[in-house]
Amino acid sequence: MTSLRAATVVSHCYEMADYTEQRYAIKFMQKEGEVAANVFLRLRNVYGATCMSRARVFLWFKRFKDGRNSIDNDTRCGRPPTAVNDSNVSAVDKIIRADRRVRKQDIMLALQIGSHAVDKIIHDHLGFKKVCARWIPRQLTSDLKENRMDVCQDLFQQYDSEGDDFLRRIVTGDETWIHQFEPENKRESMQWRHVKSPPPRKFKIVPSAKKVMATIFWDSTGVLLVDFLPQGQSINADRYIATLQKLKRAVKRKRPDLNNKDILLQHDNARPHTALRTQQVIQKIGWTRLPHPPYSPDLAPSDYHLFGAMKKSLRGTQYSSVEDVQRAVDAWIRQTPTTFFKEGIFNLVPRWQKCIAGDGDYVEK
Repeated sequence: MTSLRAATVVSHCYEMADYTEQRYAIKFMQKEGEVAANVFLRLRNVYGATCMSRARVFLWFKRFKDGRNSIDNDTRCGRPPTAVNDSNVSAVDKIIRADRRVRKQDIMLALQIGSHAVDKIIHDHLGFKKVCARWIPRQLTSDLKENRMDVCQDLFQQYDSEGDDFLRRIVTGDETWIHQFEPENKRESMQWRHVKSPPPRKFKIVPSAKKVMATIFWDSTGVLLVDFLPQGQSINADRYIATLQKLKRAVKRKRPDLNNKDILLQHDNARPHTALRTQQVIQKIGWTRLPHPPYSPDLAPSDYHLFGAMKKSLRGTQYSSVEDVQRAVDAWIRQTPTTFFKEGIFNLVPRWQKCIAGDGDYVEK
């Protein structure tokens, strides 16, 4: 395609050069006293297939006869963009503000203007862009927003006084379901196709019913513990306490420089996490539990950073058993660089700041 386009451009340039040369010849022969018909015949004998048409030769002959000296084409301003004017810009603005879901076709029909003009007005003049609504966990009340602000302010003050050492002491964790098969979404399954290739088709597939729950604890250095829930069991206070005991041993083995009293445990407000017996065990171990506002996955590193990236790498693969899923998770953890985990924990600081600046509302990114 590129070679064909280049050849077309070169051919066009040669053609334009021939026309310029022929206009010089027409001007010369007109001054010599030749008649227009003979001028055309002589040009056709010399230039053959690239000769200017009879009508164009006669047109230029008349121009030179009437006193024209220039052999160049007249400049043309092109078609004026009459549809892109102040009146239409104002009208499009009113239509969009009245209905944020209005279609471009409806605007074209209402104002009787073309697609290109509507695009230019919407994007270049008004600066609008159409986006999808983002799902949020819950509509936050004023009390929930105030609670989020208070928690973020307290955490940011601790960070402000201790610096990055405060973040390095954080151990965070949560539970998540992992399916034996989870299909790719439409964006992940996009592929390059040739213009003549048949359009790809994608069957609608739902995640498999077989799944396993994983409880993952990690810090800014990497994963400390992955605890898979046996089939037929559920997460309750007793089960979660047993997982915390495993985490205690994992921290002692993998982070020997950390004392229990230095660890800041960050987890959400699920009932097994906030049960009285769970809190007593955390206090007995010597950990400090960081406050976490309810309905706030945007402030939990596992939710906004870890789980999404991990599941994205597992999508589209059919695992034959729960053991295969577990091995895939372990393999992903081993090959994930330390910088990934550091980024997830250290990103808490800008999220606290955005939550405070947004009066407790959800943090988008």
